[in-house]
Amino acid sequence: KAEENEIRDKMLYKRLRTLPIEPTQEEIDTLFPKKFGYFFLSSGKVCLAQAVYIGKVYSDVDLRTGNYIIHAFVFDKTDEIIPMNFMENEIFKRCLTYEEWHDQDAPDELPKVEINVKPASLTKTEADSFFDAKRLSYLKMLLQAIIKSYNTDQKVNFHDDHNNLKYWYKAISVCLPKHMNKELTFNTGYMPGATSMQNQGSVTTEVKIRNISPTVSTTLFNYQQEARAGKFSFDFESGYVPDNIEISKYVDTIVDTMKNNVFNAIVQVGALGDIAHKCGDIDLDTASELYCLLNNQIDKVDDVEKLNNLIGLASRYYKESVKSIADCMYDYGFKTGRWTPSSTYADIFKFVFENSASADKAEMINKYISNQSAFGVNVGADCAAYYSSFKNNAPVDWQAFLNYLFDAGSFKRYFELNSSSFNSRYLVFSAFVDALSEISNQQDKKNTALKYFVDTARYYIQQEQLNELLSLIKCISRCGSKWQSWLVEKSVSILCKDGKKLSDCCRPEFILSIAEECGDTSIATDLLSQLIDENKSDNGFIKLYVDSYDRNTSFYSSIFNTLSNNSKYAEFLNNVELYRFSLLPTVTKKQLQDYYSNYFVKGKDNGLFVKKLKQYLTGCNERERIGECLDCYESWLKGRSFANGGNAVIEACVTAICDSFFTVSPESIREYVVVNGTKKITELLP
Repeated sequence: KAEENEIRDKMLYKRLRTLPIEPTQEEIDTLFPKKFGYFFLSSGKVCLAQAVYIGKVYSDVDLRTGNYIIHAFVFDKTDEIIPMNFMENEIFKRCLTYEEWHDQDAPDELPKVEINVKPASLTKTEADSFFDAKRLSYLKMLLQAIIKSYNTDQKVNFHDDHNNLKYWYKAISVCLPKHMNKELTFNTGYMPGATSMQNQGSVTTEVKIRNISPTVSTTLFNYQQEARAGKFSFDFESGYVPDNIEISKYVDTIVDTMKNNVFNAIVQVGALGDIAHKCGDIDLDTASELYCLLNNQIDKVDDVEKLNNLIGLASRYYKESVKSIADCMYDYGFKTGRWTPSSTYADIFKFVFENSASADKAEMINKYISNQSAFGVNVGADCAAYYSSFKNNAPVDWQAFLNYLFDAGSFKRYFELNSSSFNSRYLVFSAFVDALSEISNQQDKKNTALKYFVDTARYYIQQEQLNELLSLIKCISRCGSKWQSWLVEKSVSILCKDGKKLSDCCRPEFILSIAEECGDTSIATDLLSQLIDENKSDNGFIKLYVDSYDRNTSFYSSIFNTLSNNSKYAEFLNNVELYRFSLLPTVTKKQLQDYYSNYFVKGKDNGLFVKKLKQYLTGCNERERIGECLDCYESWLKGRSFANGGNAVIEACVTAICDSFFTVSPESIREYVVVNGTKKITELLP
């Protein structure tokens, strides 16, 4: 009963005001429109129904007109029929016979039937004769409105002569896929607000597409007002259409195809419908574009945002086609240079790189490297940030990039294009560091990496570029601290082959800077040890060492402790002490005594003793100077004799004492003699 009431309510038939009140049978057949509907019932079932005007009743005494008959099929949802094509089909009963009206009681329930009648689709003749240019433009607007309203609550209202409606609906059914056809409810005689007498006040089921006759007495509906309000309302008889409908590529293409060849339109719509349904009911424009992509018609979808969306759909729903799509994209976009490698095409670039069998992968990597800033790489960042940026923005599989670097031809080409900047060198260095554990069992790749590590470090040592070298040392430390020492040691050993000294390859100042800044005691000690071996008697280096020590005592003191425990460096450390002694602005008797004992008497003096002796005596006041001159002579020089030219040194020292002695005034000497006699003076000055 509930379903019957809903059907009666939806298929209620009202005579148009313009039609005869007491029509003849011929007028009923020709003037009175048949009402057709397809809608969902509250029970969850679907109804396909037709209502026709019959005018008279089958009564022997009552000849009043105004009756109509509804014939409805109620069924579960099915994919097997296209409802719009059943308009005016012979399966619908148009009247009851006299016997059915009088001689038989109405059954409680009608029997189930099979609908075996094939509905009538739009023919070429109908398309050619009915759809002129104006109606084609109307059809495009109507279809676009239906598509836009499909997943919304918005309704589509349109009106035309009732004899024309079947052509509109047939065209709609041709141009929309099956999954939409079975969901689009409609009513060719919709009456807003009207209900049957048996169903007053009930809530009626909704329909999406409505044909509302302007001449039905129960409605005040106005197409022109609705169209002006921007609603989907069309009056094709009067030419009222909304002005806010933009025709999509799908609608434009399908309607034109239908006009030229109905069968081709049906086939294409079927394919697009399958695509849309398979991909989670995507919109038809997207389905059309995916159809083009699947059929290698990329030129019809040459829009980056759309292509990115489409390759996502293809990768998810059409995995078997991914390879051919990627090949086609490579040939169409990247091989021809039509698509400039950049962040705009990054996702497409990556898709092609990962899936195309025909793409030149090395060339694609070269294009990424050559256009890396366009991919968003921060080429001006410090080396570590640059490496991270290059890796994160790479539209290629990182393992593929590593394989590219390990290939001899690619490796050579890379450096022909990118060897000028430190960042480009560091990129390879850091990539090899990250790959080191993976290639530990691949000796050829490991050798390539190790050679590059050393060559790169050696280059920046020779160029004396400290920050760059320290970045390399820090980078390789990701593999373990021993790798830092290995890198520096190996680089230095190659620099110093064939008897070359480290200080011949770069300035000692730079080596000391490495030692101080590298943060590795082992590296620092090794570098200092080698420099000392090469320059232990070089006054310039000794001065450099002392200056560096005094500037960074906390660092050098720990290194000094290591060196002082090895007799190999004793000579150098003595030279350092001599140098430090030479720098003293004043000297004490005790300091002179220590120097005399540790260096002078051991033949290690380099002319410094006589200078410091003069310095000391000059610093004494006049009264003290006589006694200090005589005491220094007696303590350090009297009767002394040294081999290997030592006597000349003694003579120079005695001369220095005598010179200092005679700077004293005669009065002071006289006073000394009065008190101490002349014995020590005559020993000094025989």
